[in-house]
Amino acid sequence: KVVFGVDGIDRSRTDATDPADIGDAVFATAFDAADVRTQRFLVRACDTLERNWARLEGAVDVDGRPELACPMSSFARFVRRRQRAFPVVNSTAFDEAFRDYYGRE
Repeated sequence: KVVFGVDGIDRSRTDATDPADIGDAVFATAFDAADVRTQRFLVRACDTLERNWARLEGAVDVDGRPELACPMSSFARFVRRRQRAFPVVNSTAFDEAFRDYYGRE
């Protein structure tokens, strides 16, 4: 898996007898998805992954279907469909737009 904004997994309180208990994400304090450079980088990274997906071993879900989730790319499409500019330059506007995106049906 490729994940951004996470420094690691804290396994200090996990139950070794429970395979589903993998621990808690440790989020990167310096990661700011509202930063314009971060928004651009994440879309470029996802575009690169999508173009090369067939070459990646094990990049499928349990049913054998390709498994790729790029929330920033789909957020960019969501914003553009609403005739707004992407990347979203104001952090307050980003937060509001991302809440709208996340809460969509």
